[in-house]
Amino acid sequence: MRVFPRRCFRSLGTLAAALFFTGAAFADAHGVAPGGGGLEGVEATLKGATLEVRAGGATRSIALPLAKPEARISTIAIGEGRHVLHVHATEGALGLPSASWQARTWDAVFAGGKEVFAGPTGYTAGEDGERTGQIVEVTDRDDATKFVLVADVREDTRICGQATTPLSVRGLDAKTLALRGASLHRIAKKERDAATRIVAVAMGGTARPPLARLLAASGASGGKAPAITDGKLETAWSEERPGDGHGEFVAMRAPTEAPLHSLVVTPVPAHAPPAAERGAPGHATPSPERVAPRTFFVATDARLFHVTMPEDARANVAYEVPFPEPIRTSCVALVLDEAYDGDRAAPVVTIAEVAARTKLDVDGATFDDVAKELSGARADEAAAVLRRGGDPALAAVSARWSSLDAKARAFAVDVASSAGTCGGPAMELLTRALADEASEVRRRASGRIERCGKQATESLMLAVRSSEERRRAASAGLLASIAPAAAFDPLSEVAGAGATETRRAVRAALARAATATTREKLTAALARPGLTPDARLDLVRAFGPRLAELRPEAEAALTEVLAATPDMRTRWLVAEPAAQLGDVPRLVSLANDPEWPVRARALEASATLPAMQPSRMKGAADPHPRVREAALHAMAAASNPSRSPTNGAGSSHDASSSKASGAAAARALGGDTWTFVRVAAAEVLGATGAEPAALAKGLGDRSAKVRAAAVVALGASRAAGQASAIRARLDDTQEDVEVRALAARTLGKLCVQSAADRLTHLAILARSPVDEADERIGTAALEALGMLHPPDIEKRLAPLRDPKSRTLLKRAADAAVAERGSCR
Repeated sequence: MRVFPRRCFRSLGTLAAALFFTGAAFADAHGVAPGGGGLEGVEATLKGATLEVRAGGATRSIALPLAKPEARISTIAIGEGRHVLHVHATEGALGLPSASWQARTWDAVFAGGKEVFAGPTGYTAGEDGERTGQIVEVTDRDDATKFVLVADVREDTRICGQATTPLSVRGLDAKTLALRGASLHRIAKKERDAATRIVAVAMGGTARPPLARLLAASGASGGKAPAITDGKLETAWSEERPGDGHGEFVAMRAPTEAPLHSLVVTPVPAHAPPAAERGAPGHATPSPERVAPRTFFVATDARLFHVTMPEDARANVAYEVPFPEPIRTSCVALVLDEAYDGDRAAPVVTIAEVAARTKLDVDGATFDDVAKELSGARADEAAAVLRRGGDPALAAVSARWSSLDAKARAFAVDVASSAGTCGGPAMELLTRALADEASEVRRRASGRIERCGKQATESLMLAVRSSEERRRAASAGLLASIAPAAAFDPLSEVAGAGATETRRAVRAALARAATATTREKLTAALARPGLTPDARLDLVRAFGPRLAELRPEAEAALTEVLAATPDMRTRWLVAEPAAQLGDVPRLVSLANDPEWPVRARALEASATLPAMQPSRMKGAADPHPRVREAALHAMAAASNPSRSPTNGAGSSHDASSSKASGAAAARALGGDTWTFVRVAAAEVLGATGAEPAALAKGLGDRSAKVRAAAVVALGASRAAGQASAIRARLDDTQEDVEVRALAARTLGKLCVQSAADRLTHLAILARSPVDEADERIGTAALEALGMLHPPDIEKRLAPLRDPKSRTLLKRAADAAVAERGSCR
């Protein structure tokens, strides 16, 4: 039995661009391959989604995996007097472009009663971008016969511009009817003939290599593709196929931002023997079988070039392939054609390296020159080169950082991000970029560091310890987020140092890190020798949620801070950690401080401490209105623990405290001259539920802010007995719009069903509003109706749910109807 010869495909005139794409219409779904050459005939008919195949008196049925298949059944002469039947079925209408049929086609080849191939074809498996499958191709062999080929296809391994490129090709042997390995040119003859001709130029030993490796091998028909773009002349790609390797290819990715002026091809590896020595004594190893290409094709996204080498390549000699004009492309494929020494028994065509040159290379630019271009008209091209330039490019960008504009600095961040490492110079630049004034620069830097995760820990620790305050502040939060346990030491070391903004950022990060730190480390940090008062105070403030665990060390630290720096600022700052510690004596002292801001701050922080109630009562009568306000806010928070500004340890008000707070608030609501104090007083009455009559009087306050606060407080305290007073605020057309809207919502919250008709009327007015007040009040009325949810709510709101209603109003009405109601 003769093995199907691979090299016979060298004489192919063309790779048929898939006969089913020639535009010919499908014949009837029936075909016959006559017998001959010792092979029996075969007949196939497509009936619906079933293919019936008859050969040698037997019939078999094949169910096609297509819902509504249409088929072409072709008779193909393969030589030796034999014929086979090729069935190509596709889903739906004919004439679909290749991108449409690849996932919905089915092919079969029958030789007499033998099924050579049958199955789905095109890209049939895998994820987008990495799909795989098989295809069946039919190509001319001579005037009378054809080759039938079956090949693998991979979406990520294609010649540029091709929808599919055949890989691992097997041809049907006319004698054995077996699929045997075959070679073919993967570019159609018509395209090869139309390719632009280029003659490569030897660059000599002094040729300067391109600045950056712009090309990255993405796949090949055979051999180790990465070797062709790894920058090492000692490694090489070989097609690793018997024959001269014509049609074998390597595909490479390229940056579209950088127009390519030429390719630099080094065919012979540095360790290979010179051409004159090939086959000489001492070189009888497989290396003499490695040969250089004589011609090859270069395919890009839109163009094809035929390249002729000027000589049999010498070892370590580069050749330039100049393009007629600069080319922007995302893909470059090198496709072998003819080879030197191609008549040898088993030549292996080899190429050591392929690189690309840009105008920057032509001009002899350095990486420093390229870095300057980041601020110019060629910024995209410069960035593409720098991203692929390795450490020298990164060093140039870092050196130019301070002179770059915002757009260029964003590109520089991309260069650092492309370094592929999460440490060293790249991360040093990225942590500098975290503090940049441009938000886009900060965003890109932060994104890259976050992707590095814990691998960025060391670099962020260095940034936190750096003398650059903005860099320190910007890095602190990321470090605490990525590695809180590792962040504690560097953050505690720099606590209290620098400007206010820097200290605030470090303190916030330290608070997060403290949650992942042991008590021993926390107390050791507080006791560290040489701490400045600011550093010690920042540590205490950052440890806030953990302070209850740190007695007596934290109390001692506060004492030291106040002894060293007893100014008003320090006393103000000490109030919150004192409250978190439950240090009532110190907090009482601060609540009696001669400076009103300190008194106010101490009272604000006191909400969770029942023992501070006497101080709050005293503060409610303080001469300074801000202290009175702070005391009242603390009373409200003490009665409503969910609003506590500290840990929310639970209500610190018993019945007597609530009564006392309510009395103090009633006095303030009825008599304080300051609006914000009266607003705070209404808040207390709403939280305690005390003195509803006093709150009702607040509805008549001269300030709309106080009246609004009183309405809200009556709703919070569930004072349904004051519904008529609230209704009066809603009905008063001279009342402030916000007060009226709040009154409408509060009637719903208090489940005042008698207000449903009035609320409905106000809601309907919003359909044709006279002014903004009608809209705001009407929307509030809809919310109230949703809470009340009267049984006939759909009927009431039907006019607003009409399709002609304004969208926002219709949505509000729909929401009210859909609301389950809170008054059932």
